[in-house]
Amino acid sequence: MIPMIFTMGVAFFVIHGNDPFSLKELAFVYLVVFILMYIAGPGKFSLDRLIAVFVTRLAK
Repeated sequence: MIPMIFTMGVAFFVIHGNDPFSLKELAFVYLVVFILMYIAGPGKFSLDRLIAVFVTRLAK
């Protein structure tokens, strides 16, 4: 997730730095979405949680 945030940050601030906002809007949207996904985390649908639940049920 961090490499995608970094890439979109570079695209927004460096590559499209002098462009009008209408041209760099997509990079900004992706940047915000990736940051929100990073903050939210995988939650109860993460693969490691599913594996842990499966292993715990097998151990019982």
